Amino acid sequence: NILSTLLNKLIDFNQQIVKIQAELIEKSRLSAVTETVLALSHEINNPLMIIRGNLELLETGISQSGSIPVEDKDRFIRIKNNFERIMNVTNKMANLSKPVSRVVAGGINMIDLSKSE
Repeated sequence: NILSTLLNKLIDFNQQIVKIQAELIEKSRLSAVTETVLALSHEINNPLMIIRGNLELLETGISQSGSIPVEDKDRFIRIKNNFERIMNVTNKMANLSKPVSRVVAGGINMIDLSKSE
């Protein structure tokens, strides 16, 4: 019967519309995340490049001086390791293509960089 066929087609079209809307919302969300991440990465990486240059100069000075207190060497290594950690995070953020969120305290969604691609 024609009415049943039309009703089934309307239901199918409605399901397709709902699916397309969900895809558009997801694409829009991903676009907003990407734009934000790129801006943050840019703003963070610029000062990091200055820090990297200064770390390289310090490393050259340390290797040429020969005698430097152990605590200063340890402090330098901690600074360098944390610098690398920040660089890794900003690079991961800049290359996100499939962010995965997780809920943190207060029900707020946060991108989980370890699970995101």
